[in-house]
Amino acid sequence: MSDLFDTIPKGSLLLWYVESEADLPKRKDLIRLLGVDNFTYYKTDGHHRRYIHLLGRIMDCLYPSTDERRRGYMRHKYMSHFLFTAQRIEINSFFLLKYSNLCLGAFHLSKKDFEDLDQLLRRYNQTAQWAQAIQSWPSLIQSHKESLQSAALEDSVIANFDISKITQLTEGYGLQAISNTKANLQAWHDQFFWKNKTVREADDTLFQVCTV
Repeated sequence: MSDLFDTIPKGSLLLWYVESEADLPKRKDLIRLLGVDNFTYYKTDGHHRRYIHLLGRIMDCLYPSTDERRRGYMRHKYMSHFLFTAQRIEINSFFLLKYSNLCLGAFHLSKKDFEDLDQLLRRYNQTAQWAQAIQSWPSLIQSHKESLQSAALEDSVIANFDISKITQLTEGYGLQAISNTKANLQAWHDQFFWKNKTVREADDTLFQVCTV
C-alpha cells in the first residue's frame, strides 16, 4: 500500500465534509481560486485514514464539540474527503466565500510533522489519564463504603475515611501537565494550519465549522 509521502516530502491537506463527491470543488474552480492544478481527492476513511485520524484528534482536543451527539467521537467521522497536493495552499477570501461551509481547514505537512503530532497527542492523553485516575478516587472510595455496608463487613479505615480530605489533597492534580501538553498541541496547530495568516485571523471560525 502506497503512502501519501512516498514521492512527496511535504504536502497540503485540505479537509472537506460533503454529502456527495459531486459537492467537492471541480478542478477548474480550484485552479481559479487557489492556483492548485495537481491534486488528488481521497476519502477520509480510506487507505490514508491514519493521517486524518490524527488531525481529527487534535481538532477534538483544541475544539471540543458542543454537540452532545458528537461528544466523545473522533472528529474525523465528520470529515468525508481530503485533497492532497504537493503545492502549498494559500487560502483566500474568495475561496472562503464559496466553500467555508464545506471546507474544514488546510494543513501543509510532512510525514515527520505527523509523527510529531502523534507524539504530542500521546503525551496529552497520558496526562489526561493521570488526572482522571486520581479524580476518580473520591467516588471509588465512596463505592467501597457502600459495598462495605451492603455486605455487612467491617473495616473501620474504609468506613471512617474522610473523602473530603483526599479531595482537597488531589485538587488540581495533573492540570498543569494537561495545560502544558495542550499548549504544545496548540503550537503545532498554529504552525501548520492556514498559511495566509491575515485570512486566518479574519476567518478563525472556519476551523470550528464541524462543531455546529
